[in-house]
This record gives sequence, structure tokens and C-alpha cells, in this order.
Amino acid sequence: MDNSLEFKNFGNKILEDRKLNARLVFFCMVGSHSFNLSVETSDCDYFGVYALNAEQILSNAVTQAPLIDGHEPVDFVMYEMERFAQLLLKGNPKLIEPLFTERNCYMSEEWLKLRAMRHSFVSQQVIHHYVSYSKAQLGDAKRAAADRDAGHNKDIGLSNNHLPSKKLYHTVRLLHETLRMLDGGDPMVYLTGEHREYIMNIRRGMLEEKQVHSDVDALFKEVEEKVKLAKESNPKGIPLMGDTERLSEWLIESRRMAIMDMKPEDRPSFSQEQLALPSLPSSVLNSVILEAKDILENNGFGGSTIIYVGRSGSHLHNLARDDSKEDWIVVFVAPTDNILSLSTNPTRLDKTTQLVQDTQADTTPATATAGQRDTYVNGVQLFEVACFVSMLCQGNHRAVECFYSGDNHKDTLESDAWLSLKSLNINYLTSNYTHHCWGVAQGQLAKVKGLMNNKNIEQSVIYKHLYHAQRLLECSSGALAASKADHRAFTVQYNDEHRTNLIALRDTAVPSSKETLDGALLNVTELCNTMTLALTSLNVSNTDKKNLESNLRASLSQWLFKLRMSL
Repeated sequence: MDNSLEFKNFGNKILEDRKLNARLVFFCMVGSHSFNLSVETSDCDYFGVYALNAEQILSNAVTQAPLIDGHEPVDFVMYEMERFAQLLLKGNPKLIEPLFTERNCYMSEEWLKLRAMRHSFVSQQVIHHYVSYSKAQLGDAKRAAADRDAGHNKDIGLSNNHLPSKKLYHTVRLLHETLRMLDGGDPMVYLTGEHREYIMNIRRGMLEEKQVHSDVDALFKEVEEKVKLAKESNPKGIPLMGDTERLSEWLIESRRMAIMDMKPEDRPSFSQEQLALPSLPSSVLNSVILEAKDILENNGFGGSTIIYVGRSGSHLHNLARDDSKEDWIVVFVAPTDNILSLSTNPTRLDKTTQLVQDTQADTTPATATAGQRDTYVNGVQLFEVACFVSMLCQGNHRAVECFYSGDNHKDTLESDAWLSLKSLNINYLTSNYTHHCWGVAQGQLAKVKGLMNNKNIEQSVIYKHLYHAQRLLECSSGALAASKADHRAFTVQYNDEHRTNLIALRDTAVPSSKETLDGALLNVTELCNTMTLALTSLNVSNTDKKNLESNLRASLSQWLFKLRMSL
């Protein structure tokens, strides 16, 4: 009997109850019922896969965990399709088996496409997990038997999770499926015939445990021999891991089809002309663009689109010396298919970046060394737009400064898409920004105090830390004042006595007397204490900061969605 509609309605009801704007991809019964190994007291467990709305994915607006679970009215777990794909490649048996389930389930068209390639995900990685799971179940069985023999377990129901026979039947089932895969086949979910009867007899306690343990030992021995053979010569051609490329293509196609199903008016986009940077007015900017493109190409993101280039550091602040290094921020947009796929997504890149790929499944963003994660990297530093937006919402000063550098600042390239972001006239001088500047300044002061008695450190280094601390504290103070008036009047450029004082602090003649250094530290510390009192009086909680961040993300989500839809 076809009961797929019943399962479809059940899965959709769960999504509806959780208020998820998502579509159901797959939903089924799992556990002993799916194996045809249930008894009268067996629980009903359910498994599902769902896909979030495309706008949530592309606008970086996903706030919930990539799975939902519950125990009322029944036990269930449902994974967002990307998380399901990641874990599928990891080889978890509970995620492999649904692909081989045919009964008591709902399958969407996109699930059927994935199911058609299911054999390509049977890998040595999956086999390894089956073996590990089998060993865990056998260990549980032995402990349960010891507890029973000691009189600790009085519940003798067949569904009792502490019953040795229940753990043993799982062990035997898993080992048989492992052998099936080692022989080049697919795992069998719904069992029938003599094999089913044998496992049911184990479950019912109708076979001597000693004999079952003997059978298990023999199965483990056979598995070990075939695993060794697979590693040495692999006569069955079992891949080391599942087909990442095919799975990623399935994920992209599913997302793209969902986008195409949207109404045209719900699919905004920028034209290629609006995404393009204006013509390069200087050789300096031309060299920055060329270096940025090289960095993207070297990290495998050559198809990305650069939408903003601007100065950072002392040149932006009008505090540069003749020998000051030139720092640049470049914001780029990775290809949308890259964002939708299982590929590692970039966050920030520079010429020293060495991205770390997870070769089993790209379940985490691109990572780099601690130094590369630092936002104070000198030279040209690139930020993927999602990373930049996150920094902006969190109040990171390097991101916020891009919007308060003055309208006439030279050496800036802005696409029309970027200008549309600026036209939103969003106030980024939030408590997150003022607290961020103050916090980084405190870090600079802590470094100074740690270096004061270190005779191997040049004083110029200490004065530079004091200079950074004072500048950030002044930014925090200025932003706090501007946020109460017109935030557009705020600028990170210095053109008055503050500029003179900062340059004098940074360029203090060294070596200077201890009194001079102590005095400079005292002045900056007092400024920090003043800001501490000012910020404390605002009584901004961590919850307030999170809400500010969420509100900013919401304000930027439509722009980001439009940007992603353009590529």
C-alpha cells in the first residue's frame, strides 16, 4: 500500500509546527520498523530531510541549527539538505540507510535524483563507520549482559535498550551489511527470509548468547580480512569516500530549481554593468586589483567578482608617513554556485593564505593560520561579502570604516552594487562598533603593559601600540557622540589637532625617558577609563548586542540576496 502521502503530510506538519520556511525533500520511518525487525513494543522513529528557502540561504539569514529533532508525539530528526549531504559523505550509517529505504516514506523528485546515484556514496569511509558502530554495539551488549548478571537490569522487555539481545541483533545486522558492501553491493534496509528470521531470533533471545557471540566473532574476522583486502588491492573498486562532486552538483541543482520556481518579481538581481568596478583612475589601484585577482586565482576563487576596493590603515585615516605600508580592503563575491555547493567557502584571503580543505566533506568554512585570521594583516586583504557583512554587523572597525572614510577620499573603487548598499544609509555606529573599538584598544594597552619592562623591545613598538589604542578610543568616543546626532557626520579621517597629537604620539623620538613613556601610557589609560565609564552607563547587555547584530543582518539581507542572485 502506498502511504507516501501520509508521510509527506507528517513531515510537512513538523516543519509547519517549527515555523520553518522550508520544503520537504524526504521523510521516512527508521529503526526496527524500517528494518522489518520490530516487535510489538517497538517505538516509531522518523527521519527527514528538508530544504530551507533559497532566500534564507543566499541572504545569509539562516539563524537556526541545520537540524530539528523532537520526541513529541514521536521521536524524529530532520536535517537541512546541505547538512545531510555533509554527513552523508562522512559515512554515518543512519544517513546512508535512508537512501536505500523504499517503504514507509515520502520521496520528492529531487530525492529520487539523489537515490538514483546512491551506490556512489557506498565507500570505504562508510564501511569504516559501520565497523565502528558494530564494535560500539557489541561493547554495549557485553556491558548490558554484565549488568543483567549482576541483577541491575530488571526490565526484560524486548525493546529495552539495555537488553543484551537488542544490542547483539544490531551488531549482527550491521556486520552483515558491512560484508554486503565489502562484496561490492549496497546495504539492505528491509530484511526478509531466513536472514531476517535469524536476526529476529537473536532479538527475541531464542539463541544462546554464547553461540551469537561466536557468530559475531566470525563475522568480525571476515570483515577484517575483507577490509584489509580493500585497502591493499581493492578488488571490488570501493572508493575511499563518496562522490563529493556528484553530491555537490545535486545540491546546486536542487537549490537552483527552487530559485527558478520563485516568481520573477521575487528574483531581483544586479546587471553585469552594476557589478563591474569603474575604470581604474590610477596605476596604484590597477596594481591592487591585479594582486587581488592573483590571490583569488591562487585560492581557487578566480570566478569571483570584486565589488569594492578601498584603502585601510594609516593612509585611510590621513595619518600615513612617507614610509607607511599601504593597506587595502577588497570585497569580493564568490560565484553563487560555490555558495550553494559543498565546496569550502572563502571568508578572508591574503597573499599568505593557505586554505585548509576537509577532504572527507567540506563541512566548515575555509580556515587559515591564526595570523591569517587576524584582521590586521598588512597589504591587500580580501573579504568575501558574507564575511564582510558579518564583520560589519558585529561592529568590526575595519569593515565599518569603509562607510565613514569621507565622500572625497581618493583611491576608492565602488561598483554600482556597492553604491546601492551605501544608499541604504544604515547607521553602523552601533554599540557593537563602540564596544569593539574600546575592546581592541584595551588589547593594545595590555600589550603595552606587557612590553614596558622588556628591554629587548624597541620603544617605537610600544608607542605604536599606544597610538593604535588612542585612535580606536577616539573612534569609539566620536561614534558614540555621532550616533546621538547624524551618523553621516562621523569620519575616520583626521584633519585637526587630534591628527597632530596622534602623529606626535606614534612618532615620539626614541629612546625617550621613562617619565615620557609612563606619561603617554597614563594619558591613554585615562582616556580608556573615561570610555569605560561612558559605555558602562549605557548598560548594553550581550543580548542587546546580539539583537543589534540581528537587526543589521536583516537590514542587509535583501541586498545580499540580490547580489547572490546576480551571479
